[in-house]
Amino acid sequence: NSDVYLPVANDDWTLRAKLDITGRSTPSGDNHQFFIALSDNSGVSGTYTTAGDYVGFGDRVGTGTNGYRIFASNDGGNWWDNIQQFSRSATTETLYVEMKRVGGTTFSVELFDDSAYSNSLEVQTMTIDSALEFNHLTIFLYQGNGTGGDYSGTVDDLTLNALVEQGIHQVVYPQGYSAPSY
Repeated sequence: NSDVYLPVANDDWTLRAKLDITGRSTPSGDNHQFFIALSDNSGVSGTYTTAGDYVGFGDRVGTGTNGYRIFASNDGGNWWDNIQQFSRSATTETLYVEMKRVGGTTFSVELFDDSAYSNSLEVQTMTIDSALEFNHLTIFLYQGNGTGGDYSGTVDDLTLNALVEQGIHQVVYPQGYSAPSY
């Protein structure tokens, strides 16, 4: 799990990342959950249960509702309080994920199958509170109380245009991470 402090504007930004899912199988008794999120606090990297404001993209395999999902919590909720499922079936594959905030109140996640981000597979959009501020990037893998199963892969080529505009051209991960594996 990685959490990085990032000063992100609260109106318009675009985050892109290559997601290579190499293992995805159900554990016994519970679930595996993976997500990339921007939040207003770093609590999500500890127990994943800290209340706050979050937007992101994730995947779940196991008990409950499985598959790719977009999520947004408004005004101090938990990250799972407001989830929309993608219709695309989740599987082991390479996806190019684009998360956007537009005009302060629109959050979208679009999935592509190419590094040029030109061949769209699906897009989901949510309305968020314009007052939400995000300053933590988190890449997180969670396994519930079950055992076994697998969720593995890498996140590469992560860019956030709001940082480039501030003269920051590379995200520096803590603890020597360069391309988090999960």
